[in-house]
Amino acid sequence: METKITTEILSDFTYEVIERIARFIVHLEEIEVQFYNDQKRFKVKVELIDSYKKALFKLLSIVLIAYKRDIVPNNTDNYPSLFAILKDILKAVNELHADYLPVLPRPSEPVELTRFERVIHKQIIRLTKEEIQQKISISINEKIGEEICSDPLVDYNTSSISDLFAQHDLKNKYGIENLSIKTDGNDDKLHITIPRIDASNTFRWASLIHEMAHSLFNHFNLKFFKSGIEKEFLNSDFFANKTKETIFNGFFKPTDNINAFPTEDTLKNWLEECWCDLFASILIGHSFYFSQYLAFINEKEKKQDTDYIDHPPSTFRLDLIESILCSRFPIESCTGLTLSIDNCEGLLSLLLENNTMSFEKRPEIRQIYVAFCMFFKSHFIAGNKQDKKSGEISLKNNRPLREIIYKSS
Repeated sequence: METKITTEILSDFTYEVIERIARFIVHLEEIEVQFYNDQKRFKVKVELIDSYKKALFKLLSIVLIAYKRDIVPNNTDNYPSLFAILKDILKAVNELHADYLPVLPRPSEPVELTRFERVIHKQIIRLTKEEIQQKISISINEKIGEEICSDPLVDYNTSSISDLFAQHDLKNKYGIENLSIKTDGNDDKLHITIPRIDASNTFRWASLIHEMAHSLFNHFNLKFFKSGIEKEFLNSDFFANKTKETIFNGFFKPTDNINAFPTEDTLKNWLEECWCDLFASILIGHSFYFSQYLAFINEKEKKQDTDYIDHPPSTFRLDLIESILCSRFPIESCTGLTLSIDNCEGLLSLLLENNTMSFEKRPEIRQIYVAFCMFFKSHFIAGNKQDKKSGEISLKNNRPLREIIYKSS
C-alpha cells in the first residue's frame, strides 16, 4: 500500500531536518570555541567557519519559509513538492558533513561519550566468564553512520602495504618482514566510530549497542545456534506451505542463476544484523528503535539489489524491532508510542520509495519478514514469563541471553 504524505509526516520530517541543521551548527560553534576563540588571531579560520554557518542558515531559512507557506495553511497540493525539497536539503546537509567538514578540526570527544563507553564495556562485553574480554574504543568518523571493526587499518594493510611487499619483493631483497595482520575478527580490541556531529547526541548513542552486539554474536553464535544461525533458521518450522522454497531458493539463492544476488551468505548477514538489532532492543527498549530510525533516514538511497548484501532493508529492520518490543514490553508502553512509530515508518517508506527492496516491490520480502519474526520471537521471547506487576517479559529463562544480560553487570 502506497504511503501518503500527511501533515504529521511532513511536520516530523521538517523537525528532523531542522534538528540536523541545528546540531551541525552547534558542532561548528564547538570547533570555534575550542580552536579559534581568539577571533582576531584566527580571523581567516573564523571566516571559514562562518561560511559553513551561512550555508546551513540558508538551508534552514528554506525549510522554515516552506513550512510556513505550505504546512501551516495545509496546502496539501504542495506537499509532494515540499517533501522533495526537504529530502534534498537533508541530502545537502549530509553532503556538507561527509565531503566538506574534514577540513575543519574535530572538537574533543565529550566526556559523557567516554563514560558511555565504560558502561557498555561493563554491561555487555566484560562477562563473568573469560569468553569475551575485548577492549572497546569509541571514536569519531567523518561519515554519516556508525561503523565497527577490530582493526581500522586492516583493509589498508592487506592491500596497500601487502601489495607493496609483493610488488617489490621486499622480504627477499631486504629481509623486511610484512606487518602481522589479523583478518579473522578475533582481535581483543573493538573500534566503534560515530559521526562527528552526533558525538554529543545522546539520542544516537543507543545504536552503538547494535555495533557491540556484533562482537557478542560472533562469539556466541554456535552457543545460541548449534548449527549456525542460518542453518537453524532454514531448519525451523516457521515456514508455511512452500514459503521455505520461495524464501530460500527463490530469493536468497535464485534458481535461475546461483551466482546472482542474493546468496546464502546474504541470509546469514541479514540474520546477524537482525539479531544485533533485537538484542539491543531487548536490552535498552524503545530508545533503540528511534536511534536506528534517525540513522536510517540519513542513509544513502540504495537503488541496486547488491546494496543489500550485508543489511536488510531499513523498513524491514524497523518493523522487526517494533514487533519484538511489543512482544517483550507491556502493551501499554507500546500503545502510547504507536502514533510516533507509525509516522516514523511512514516517513522512512517515503524516503526509501526508490529503493529496490521493499514490501511493495518485492512480495517475497513480506514472507521473509514473517519467517524472521517468528524465528526471533522463538529465540528471544518464547518460554519466558510475564511479570504480573510491570507486564514485562523476563528473559531469565533464556539461558544464553540470561548469562549476558543478567550476569554481565
